[in-house]
Amino acid sequence: MANGDFYTKTILTHFQEDLSMLKMKNTMTKTWAHVKWASEKPDVLLLEEFESTADNFVKEEGMISVCAYAADSLSCTLDTTLQQLHQYIMTDHNFFISPFYNG
Repeated sequence: MANGDFYTKTILTHFQEDLSMLKMKNTMTKTWAHVKWASEKPDVLLLEEFESTADNFVKEEGMISVCAYAADSLSCTLDTTLQQLHQYIMTDHNFFISPFYNG
C-alpha cells in the first residue's frame, strides 16, 4: 500500500523510483511485500489488477518477488484468486505449486 491507498499505478511508480537506484548499481533485486487490507472486504478485481500488473513488472525486470498475505485475512474467493495469480504458495508449514495457477 502506498500512502494508505491500494492503487496499482501509485505503488508501481514508487517502486520504479526506488528500483532505478538499484539498477544503476547493476545489482540483482529481490523484493518482499506484506499486503494488508484497509477494509474488511477487499476488492477481488482490484487485487487481480494489482497482482497481474506487479507480476508482469517483476518478470520484465528479472526480479524475484514474494507477496505475503495473512491467511486469516483472506476469504475463500481471495485465496483462490491469489492461487490463480501465483505459481508458488508458501504457508507457515508448506511450500507447493499452486493447483490453480493460470500463468
